[in-house]
Amino acid sequence: MSAKGEKPDRAKTIEELDAEMQAIIDAGPEWEDPPPQPEPPPADVVPLDAWGRKPWTAEPTRVTSYKAYAPTSADRIAELQQAVADAARSARRAADPFGVGLYGERESIEDVVRRQDRDR
Repeated sequence: MSAKGEKPDRAKTIEELDAEMQAIIDAGPEWEDPPPQPEPPPADVVPLDAWGRKPWTAEPTRVTSYKAYAPTSADRIAELQQAVADAARSARRAADPFGVGLYGERESIEDVVRRQDRDR
């Protein structure tokens, strides 16, 4: 190979270039393995969770048993509220079967205002 800036005497053939490249590949990289590092001293590992959660485990944490569900008064009130909401939704769907936003097929906005004034 020629140094930088010098012109080669003749152009190298592909076979010569291929042989040079193969010699470089066969030589392999030139590096040394780093010296082995000593092992760090043993340390106490403290698990830290900033939110104070415990890690999940598959084992049960206490004895479990079946207990029959007895609804409380708050549960009965919530069930009643849900039933009223379901009935109101059903009535709205029945009043507006085509989903156009009116309160019925033949009811105009004036009829709606008149009905609302009468219900006050």
